[in-house]
Amino acid sequence: IQSAFFLGDVVEGISLPQAVAMVSRNPAEAVGLDDRGVIEPGRRADLVRVRVDDHVPVVRTVWRQGRRVA
Repeated sequence: IQSAFFLGDVVEGISLPQAVAMVSRNPAEAVGLDDRGVIEPGRRADLVRVRVDDHVPVVRTVWRQGRRVA
Protein backbone atom coordinates (compact mmCIF):
# COMPACT_ATOMS: atom_id res chain seq x y z
CA ILE A 1 0.00 0.00 0.00
CA GLN A 2 2.75 2.41 0.91
CA SER A 3 4.29 1.84 -2.53
CA ALA A 4 1.13 3.06 -4.25
CA PHE A 5 1.05 6.24 -2.18
CA PHE A 6 4.77 6.76 -2.78
CA LEU A 7 4.35 6.43 -6.56
CA GLY A 8 1.40 8.81 -6.52
CA ASP A 9 3.46 11.37 -4.63
CA VAL A 10 6.78 11.22 -6.45
CA VAL A 11 5.99 10.30 -10.05
CA GLU A 12 4.42 13.22 -11.87
CA GLY A 13 1.34 12.34 -13.88
CA ILE A 14 0.47 9.13 -12.00
CA SER A 15 -2.84 9.23 -10.16
CA LEU A 16 -3.47 7.17 -7.03
CA PRO A 17 -5.74 4.71 -8.94
CA GLN A 18 -2.98 4.22 -11.52
CA ALA A 19 -0.42 3.69 -8.78
CA VAL A 20 -2.66 1.14 -7.04
CA ALA A 21 -2.97 -0.77 -10.33
CA MET A 22 0.81 -0.74 -10.65
CA VAL A 23 1.23 -2.44 -7.27
CA SER A 24 -1.79 -4.77 -7.42
CA ARG A 25 -3.20 -5.65 -10.84
CA ASN A 26 0.05 -5.62 -12.78
CA PRO A 27 1.99 -7.92 -10.40
CA ALA A 28 -0.99 -10.32 -10.13
CA GLU A 29 -1.19 -10.56 -13.92
CA ALA A 30 2.57 -11.00 -14.22
CA VAL A 31 2.53 -14.15 -12.08
CA GLY A 32 -0.78 -15.52 -13.38
CA LEU A 33 -2.96 -14.84 -10.34
CA ASP A 34 -6.17 -14.33 -12.29
CA ASP A 35 -8.42 -14.22 -9.21
CA ARG A 36 -6.93 -11.06 -7.72
CA GLY A 37 -5.55 -7.61 -8.51
CA VAL A 38 -8.83 -5.85 -9.33
CA ILE A 39 -12.24 -5.37 -7.73
CA GLU A 40 -14.71 -7.34 -9.86
CA PRO A 41 -17.37 -10.03 -9.36
CA GLY A 42 -15.76 -13.45 -9.18
CA ARG A 43 -12.43 -12.14 -7.91
CA ARG A 44 -10.89 -12.95 -4.54
CA ALA A 45 -11.94 -9.72 -2.76
CA ASP A 46 -8.83 -9.12 -0.65
CA LEU A 47 -9.19 -5.43 0.17
CA VAL A 48 -7.58 -2.84 2.41
CA ARG A 49 -9.20 0.42 3.52
CA VAL A 50 -6.61 3.12 4.15
CA ARG A 51 -6.60 6.56 5.74
CA VAL A 52 -3.77 9.05 5.25
CA ASP A 53 -2.35 10.75 8.36
CA ASP A 54 0.41 13.30 7.76
CA HIS A 55 1.14 11.80 4.32
CA VAL A 56 1.44 8.28 5.79
CA PRO A 57 -1.07 5.59 4.76
CA VAL A 58 -2.64 3.88 7.79
CA VAL A 59 -4.58 0.64 7.34
CA ARG A 60 -8.09 0.97 8.78
CA THR A 61 -9.87 -2.21 7.67
CA VAL A 62 -8.84 -5.46 5.98
CA TRP A 63 -11.02 -7.94 4.07
CA ARG A 64 -9.82 -11.40 3.01
CA GLN A 65 -11.88 -13.27 0.45
CA GLY A 66 -14.70 -10.80 1.05
CA ARG A 67 -14.78 -11.21 4.84
CA ARG A 68 -13.65 -8.50 7.24
CA VAL A 69 -10.68 -9.79 9.24
CA ALA A 70 -9.27 -6.63 10.82
